[in-house]
Amino acid sequence: MVHETLLQAGVDPTTRRVMVLEAVARAEGAVSAPELLSVLSGNMNKVTLYRILDLLVEHGVLARHTGPERAAHYCLGRGHGHFHCTRCGRCICLRLADAHLERLAGPELAGLGRVDDVELRVEGVCRDCLAE
Repeated sequence: MVHETLLQAGVDPTTRRVMVLEAVARAEGAVSAPELLSVLSGNMNKVTLYRILDLLVEHGVLARHTGPERAAHYCLGRGHGHFHCTRCGRCICLRLADAHLERLAGPELAGLGRVDDVELRVEGVCRDCLAE
């Protein structure tokens, strides 16, 4: 599936690109580059990882959004929000329908031009941390 996803996006499915995409797909939510580096330990350097992430974002395979402390986080797909736990730091993808995001963008934005994406980050304490 990963190979097909890359090919459909016009990206050559090299071993390292496949590794990065598989690591993002396995993550429980949006993941930062340092988190990916620790998962891919020893298989690639930081520069290579950032180049691959940029390429995958450019081709629409991954979405990049601003996470806590303005750090970039990556996940599959676009058009969804994220819940950031201020206690443990997890970043959980929120699956919102496009219609919900359009309403969040609001009709007042329609007069400004075309809305291509909405970035939504909700902060709070996750269920696991509340249970502790």
